[in-house]
Amino acid sequence: MRTQKSLRTLRYHTSHHPISHPKQKNAAPGFRIRGILAKLTSQLPYPILSYFQDLLRLIFPRECPACKRELTRQEGEVCLTCLTDIQESEFHLCPTENELYLRFAGRIPLEGAAALFFFDKKGKFQAIMQEMKYHNQPRIGSFLGDYYGAKLQGTDFVSEVERIIPVPLHPSKMQKRGYNQSMAICEGLSRALNLPADDTLLLRTRRTDTQTRKDKDDRWANVEGGFESPRPANYHLLMVDDIITTGATLAAGIQALYANPQPPKSVRILCLGMARKE
Repeated sequence: MRTQKSLRTLRYHTSHHPISHPKQKNAAPGFRIRGILAKLTSQLPYPILSYFQDLLRLIFPRECPACKRELTRQEGEVCLTCLTDIQESEFHLCPTENELYLRFAGRIPLEGAAALFFFDKKGKFQAIMQEMKYHNQPRIGSFLGDYYGAKLQGTDFVSEVERIIPVPLHPSKMQKRGYNQSMAICEGLSRALNLPADDTLLLRTRRTDTQTRKDKDDRWANVEGGFESPRPANYHLLMVDDIITTGATLAAGIQALYANPQPPKSVRILCLGMARKE
């Protein structure tokens, strides 16, 4: 059950931190216009901004990506009903004693692992992730990063973290999509935790096939050697992805970080959703 404090934090971050993203080639006109107007008006005095946001919602109603219900002024990018319906993992409370951490045990050095939700096929969370990744809505990632960050404040899981880094996209995929959904999540976490988000410490050097239809062994082989760490990475790092299934992509990225002449002091991983084992 969520506390009143967490809901107030959620609403505050959503209402007071507009975020802009690169122009997306296939974005719906309403989404593009909302993004442009939000950026142009973000510095207006609050009373005027509030009236303008009401008008914008009237012209371009926002809807929840999971249930398609119109969002209220107090809600963020996902309605409160859907947020409470999706099962949370609470792995951040036991970061080295959970199913996600054990998927990496013995493969890579890891200080802890956390996931906001469990990922179930054809569930509400899958619908939210599809909207975020494939329908030009990076704001959903930023919103959920902010939401999770509010829960992580003051916990041991993030007490040592110095940098938040995303799983990178290959430049060709980045150009096609227009944004990295993992970086959008990092931006939300950065605001909530007051920590820098840095997408320069790890780069994708080889374009790989989609992992979606591959089995476990093929996923690990597909991403092996596909990353490099070109800058000193000697920080306590929190590495972020949207959904973790086998963990192959994250593991390959972490291996590249530790191959750096100035490797991380430690690495923790975080995702919005962990796919359950079938």
